[in-house]
Amino acid sequence: MFRVPGSVDQQGSRKRVLTVVKRTSPITVNFKAPRQNWKHLSLETRRAIDEGLVSKPSWQRVVMHGSGAAHGSAGLLNRYHSQVRGLSGGLGYHFVIGNGAGAGDGVVQTGPRWAKAMPVEGGPLAQSSISVCFVGDFQSQSPTAGQLEAFDELIDYLSLKLGHLPVTRHGSLAGGESRCLGTKFPVDQVLRELDH
Repeated sequence: MFRVPGSVDQQGSRKRVLTVVKRTSPITVNFKAPRQNWKHLSLETRRAIDEGLVSKPSWQRVVMHGSGAAHGSAGLLNRYHSQVRGLSGGLGYHFVIGNGAGAGDGVVQTGPRWAKAMPVEGGPLAQSSISVCFVGDFQSQSPTAGQLEAFDELIDYLSLKLGHLPVTRHGSLAGGESRCLGTKFPVDQVLRELDH
């Protein structure tokens, strides 16, 4: 079923009403067709992704992380990872998705590791993974709709460039248990919807 907008004159005022019409044949949709527009991935971000693919390592998966803080951005996390955690390459993620507190809601930021095609520090499984960090404390609140939409777009774009990559959460690579995505992040739902 679909809705067709129309208008009707009720006591001298024109109000828009929606009329539900039954379709006689199913709509033909190719769900595998490339996305036609990008709400969250700006042209600048897509160019940065493309530039990071020049020395294309053999990426094998995408791993979701949570920042554990309600406020943040790629720049803030980069400083924290460099100065506090002592990571030599700075920001420990390839991409950061903002929540509106520090970076725009649903804004995808690329990190220096992506630009340099550097792996994330960790074991061999981490080194072949693209790391995406959602800004937020997911013990107290859920990710925003903008963040989830942006992640879907990012996965679509990476799939166009690299082919299908499985998506998993931090901690599940080596059977570990990480709580960085918290209890309020709908991990199972996101993984189900991305399973294409």
